[in-house]
Amino acid sequence: MPRQLVSVRSRLTVALVAAASFGGCGGGGPSSMDGPAVGGSGGGGSPPVDMAREAAAGAGAGAGGSVAADAAAPDASRDTAAEASAGDTRDASTADLRDALVAAIALRPANPTCKPPIDIDQPAIKLSDTGCFDKADPRKPGPMLIPFDVASPLWSDAAEKERFIALPDGMKIHIKNCAREPQTCGSRAEGGTTDDEGHFNLPIGTVLVKTFKLGARYIETRLLIRFSEFQWMGYSYEWNDAQTDATVFPDAVGGVTKMVKTGAAGMQNWSFPSRSECFQCHTRAVGTSIGPMTTQLNRDMTYPSGVKANQMDVLEAIGLFDMPAARLAVLPTPQSTAGTVTERARSYMQANCAICHRPEGNFSAIDLRYGTAIKDMNICNVDPERTYTNMPVGAKRMVPGMAAKSTMWTRMNTLDAARMPQIGTKLIDPVGTMLVGSWINSVAACP
Repeated sequence: MPRQLVSVRSRLTVALVAAASFGGCGGGGPSSMDGPAVGGSGGGGSPPVDMAREAAAGAGAGAGGSVAADAAAPDASRDTAAEASAGDTRDASTADLRDALVAAIALRPANPTCKPPIDIDQPAIKLSDTGCFDKADPRKPGPMLIPFDVASPLWSDAAEKERFIALPDGMKIHIKNCAREPQTCGSRAEGGTTDDEGHFNLPIGTVLVKTFKLGARYIETRLLIRFSEFQWMGYSYEWNDAQTDATVFPDAVGGVTKMVKTGAAGMQNWSFPSRSECFQCHTRAVGTSIGPMTTQLNRDMTYPSGVKANQMDVLEAIGLFDMPAARLAVLPTPQSTAGTVTERARSYMQANCAICHRPEGNFSAIDLRYGTAIKDMNICNVDPERTYTNMPVGAKRMVPGMAAKSTMWTRMNTLDAARMPQIGTKLIDPVGTMLVGSWINSVAACP
């Protein structure tokens, strides 16, 4: 670590390492992690944010230069254009806060305890014993966890999500880059891989964490862990009524669906997946891990300290990538108003449908990836492969201008055996169905 960063360690640790452990407050903006962080307070002007500003100002005035210069100096190979676009429009105090955040995350503890269990079949029974969370209050992620957010989220029955990643010491993330490694973007027979460009190839020992909340209540926390080159395992933890801890779900065949509390009087059906069910979505074709990729993370996130920064810039600045990362265009956020209906609908399908509907996916006859042209998607006026109850007369996979006769839309609107997606959801997504239906209705004819 550069001497300049070490010299400001005490101030940054006090102000921001606790914030990186999510004892501070969430900021505003579109991130799913916005709002009060666990164990902290909501709103602006909280002590952690004020301390961060003071630390950034003090660090910038001392240690022989600004924190911004100190943070950038070790990595001269960074994408300067992306760095400029991320920093030029911000005032000095914002830039200092961003770089103080980078420094604080870089100072996360060595030898993290959030790691694969010794026995793949014997995960910790309690979430508080996994080593990934505060043992006294497992609602608080441990300081080794790095938060991230995605531009185009998977629909999970209206649940809010908190996402984190823990990497083993000294290990780096390799990002798929077709320009640098064109052979990886060929067919599998040609030595290529079917995951998307910009996908994060996470090192062995990585732990991905996702917590689901309905209202203010914690419902489930999932750990997806890489044990070896070809072996991953997923574990589901169910939160107790008192919201004090979560217990690992037995590996029941087919998973378990049950009613869960969403508030003082609310209840909702919720599906806890079996360990094998995890890999109906987390397939080799998609790269096993789903969220971490450049097209999902190349956007600003409001970190729990209140600092807003581009996630790719932060991860690269703290040295998590094995080489400079190309800045691919971020996917449009379906729930926003930015972008056309077509762009947002295609982004929604990338996150929610293209997991399976892609080359070598679970149903590769259809290709619903974001960049696939309509003529190559194999949907336009194509007969559906299967029939189902109440299927519209004359239905096709997609009928231009007629969502009501398009099975790719009607199956999103049913909760019976024809439901799409087939697992993991018990409620119809009003935004997703609206977007996909509007896109189909806007298509004038098959190309």
